Amino acid sequence: MIKMDFSRKILKLPPAELQIIRKISRIAHSLKERVYLVGGFARDLITGASNFDIDCVTEGDGVKLAEALESQEKTGSLIVNRKFRTAKLVIKGLTVDIASARRETYNAPGCLPKVSVSSIKEDALRRDFTINALYISINKEDFGKLSGSGAFLKDLKNGVIRVFHKKSFIDDATRIYRALRFAARLGFTIEPKTKKYLREALRRGYHKKISAFRIKREFFLMLEEPDAAEVAKLIFKMRIAKFIIPQISPTAVEDLKKAQSIWFDFFIYFFGRAEVSFFYFLVLLRNAASKEKKRIADFFALPDLRKKEIMFPLKNLNAIIKSVGENNPEWPFMLDKFSAEMILYLLFIAETERHALSRGQNGKIFKHRILDYIIRLRFKKVFHSGNELLRMGFPAQTIGGIHRSVLKGRRSGEINSKLQEYDFLVRKLKKM
Repeated sequence: MIKMDFSRKILKLPPAELQIIRKISRIAHSLKERVYLVGGFARDLITGASNFDIDCVTEGDGVKLAEALESQEKTGSLIVNRKFRTAKLVIKGLTVDIASARRETYNAPGCLPKVSVSSIKEDALRRDFTINALYISINKEDFGKLSGSGAFLKDLKNGVIRVFHKKSFIDDATRIYRALRFAARLGFTIEPKTKKYLREALRRGYHKKISAFRIKREFFLMLEEPDAAEVAKLIFKMRIAKFIIPQISPTAVEDLKKAQSIWFDFFIYFFGRAEVSFFYFLVLLRNAASKEKKRIADFFALPDLRKKEIMFPLKNLNAIIKSVGENNPEWPFMLDKFSAEMILYLLFIAETERHALSRGQNGKIFKHRILDYIIRLRFKKVFHSGNELLRMGFPAQTIGGIHRSVLKGRRSGEINSKLQEYDFLVRKLKKM
């Protein structure tokens, strides 16, 4: 066992995090429970990385502790899972996970575990990897003390991903995705035996024994990593691509690097309404057969809109790219039907397919038009409602077409005020 003091590091945390940790410590003390920082939060505190998700375990009733914290904070965000003795709440933008120390047993591969109350030492041993099995006390009497196996700390310092036993990936195949995610994010190495167990679990199909919901969640978390291309690179390096995502393009690593560049250039203009994971998902599936795309979309039970976007024909996308490049006045209306992710995917296809209208100086103009649409054109609205047009005398069956004509004028700069729009409508009405 190791004993190290991290109290100074805790006290140097941002004020909001430190305040929450102190509150949890005080509540646990009042409940006569011991409580610890664990998992990713403890790991990142040790290494000096930032982590905005506070992860705690108590040798007591985690749900009761979380409810007491919620009664003080009154966030209205408390979510409880009594079966697994866990609770989650969001305080001032920080996610706080609180759980009872527990042991887990698996009755069959891929099934959810049965849990029972345990000590913090036993709780550490149920975790996915040794680097996530260190714990730091936030109790009054030994605040900041790091405990756990010295071997676990050595793995963390040496950058090693290691499971606890050879059945780890069989018990819970979602750990396959987490191993890849942590290795890519932290720049760690999956040690030889763990790599062997991972490949064996994939080869024997244990990843197919977990639910589609859990696979989807872990897969999309991989794509949300800051360097998703590194995850893809690791998948190819380990020769497990055919298991993780069938029909993945052999150019996936380079594709994701291009996609990341586009994301970093444009995501800010969507004001948080773009999902990087789905954008990268579209990129990974771009060369997959339609049948395979449909199979994956159905397996993940994606919403109908997302299914349509995955199945959107490449030839139609190329036609839209051509319209944008030629500045066809209809192209903004084509993009009106697109989600933020599809607009980003359009930019990716334009760059990847090497369209003449999206290269060199034309490429700058192309990107400027798309950016102008994202920032300005898509927010342009008509001033007059359908009812107002009816009162002016427009037949009901013409309202849709009139609105489209007006919106075209608004986007082109021909109509910049309600008065100009009214004059435009009067001229239109006289011609009818």
